[in-house]
Amino acid sequence: ANIYGHTPGNFQVEGMPDCPVLIGEFQFSTSLPGRGRFAPNIVAGCDENDRATAYLRYFEGALRHPNIVGAHWFQFRDQPLTGRSDGEGFQTGFVDIVDTPYRELTKMARQVGETMYPLRAAAKYSPAAAKVNLAPGAKVSASAEDERELGALRPEKAIDGDWYSRWSTGPSSHTAWLTIDLGEPKEIGEIKIQWEYAAAKEYGILFSNDGETFTEAVTKKDGKPEEAAAFSLTPRKVRYIKLDCRKRLTTYGFSVFEIELYGPSQK
Repeated sequence: ANIYGHTPGNFQVEGMPDCPVLIGEFQFSTSLPGRGRFAPNIVAGCDENDRATAYLRYFEGALRHPNIVGAHWFQFRDQPLTGRSDGEGFQTGFVDIVDTPYRELTKMARQVGETMYPLRAAAKYSPAAAKVNLAPGAKVSASAEDERELGALRPEKAIDGDWYSRWSTGPSSHTAWLTIDLGEPKEIGEIKIQWEYAAAKEYGILFSNDGETFTEAVTKKDGKPEEAAAFSLTPRKVRYIKLDCRKRLTTYGFSVFEIELYGPSQK
């Protein structure tokens, strides 16, 4: 299975048999100035330290999952600067196109190798205790949708669990909002947002139970392009979660690959 995302720890398939699972592809990238990359990636981080941390968290999830027996990083070397035949030109490697190692990532890979067997042996896992993303299937509305590609960049794309799809407002939006309706109050303890390059520089996350009166739970004033933002919160029951985009970083409006909602942390 190719599992792109921040963790395979909650990987489940309905009717999934009790058999080994080998992850065929996963990877993380950055969009650092000076790296010469023209294409943003599917699962991107802010910088090399962020990418290394994402690698660690991914393997922690894999090692704790009883069915996962291995995980294969997509590609050893970055893709060509001008892109391959289908246009992909991602920073996917442990080394760049002139074989210079990414030190932070290689150091983290060694750390994972040194600790993986004790972590695997100590893992306690049950499907009931796995973190479940509450967002997919919820109702969603937004202030805008990219008029240049109507239908392709709908608000629903921000919570569909598909890292290849995204919601976009288009360049005409200087502010925007997106609201998720869970249908009934559910306990929320963690929120993750994977921004596209057109991220919000300043934004808030607000909660409500009636869809009219909102309370601000998160305020962010230093957003970055392609940031994987994660917020741990004091758990509370809410029905509506609103992403309020107040200031944009680029001229392209606002764009989000995925918003994930989780219950309280299970420790």
